[in-house]
Amino acid sequence: MQDLFAEQLEALRAASLDRHLRELAGAALCFSSGYAAALGTIPSLVTRDDVILLDKLCHASLIDGAKLSGAHLRVFPHNNLRKLESHLEWARHEHAGKRILIVTDLSFPWTAIARRCTSLSN
Repeated sequence: MQDLFAEQLEALRAASLDRHLRELAGAALCFSSGYAAALGTIPSLVTRDDVILLDKLCHASLIDGAKLSGAHLRVFPHNNLRKLESHLEWARHEHAGKRILIVTDLSFPWTAIARRCTSLSN
């Protein structure tokens, strides 16, 4: 009985969070885990004709989401913006007019390396 109550309470919290985020942002999706979020969002952003450029040190969930999308994948070495630029040039030439999604983590705690994402936005 106590487990059922806990499950119902968690469902109410999730529904409330989802509703609150929709009110703030106009639209929202809530996932139960980072893995579920990666598998749910990456394939919805690209198609098989698009390109994903993936940081080599991305979390496995991001890699799985990218593979699940069916998009063309290219991996660039971590923190190597020159290689990323090279992959971008390739994608723009070989897949002109298609979406290009760059996937990286904000931080890499297992290597104690913090990402500065401002360089990627340029």
